[in-house]
Amino acid sequence: MTRTQSIEVCGEPPAACAIPAMRTPLVGRSGRDALAQLAAVVPKQPDLIGWRVDSFGGIGDTKLVDRDGPCAERASARGMPILFTRRWRLTELRSAAGRTDAARQDDG
Repeated sequence: MTRTQSIEVCGEPPAACAIPAMRTPLVGRSGRDALAQLAAVVPKQPDLIGWRVDSFGGIGDTKLVDRDGPCAERASARGMPILFTRRWRLTELRSAAGRTDAARQDDG
């Protein structure tokens, strides 16, 4: 099970900080690529690290995402929060909404 926690920057929620938080995205196509990006980013000390999982080649395999992605290597982030994000295309959202509506109709 994945553990979640609140994100703090400068000891406060990001919206309460006097200065904007700097988030650095990881966009590797493989776990190895994302981890190499993580290793390059950590010394720059961003406030947040964002893993854009939509660029990950194994996005459809949740076990692969959990096992090979940067979230599995939290120690490499040296305490920096990793924000897990996925961007959707409008067509994907419409398709997902259609499947949800169809499933509701089937349930009666």
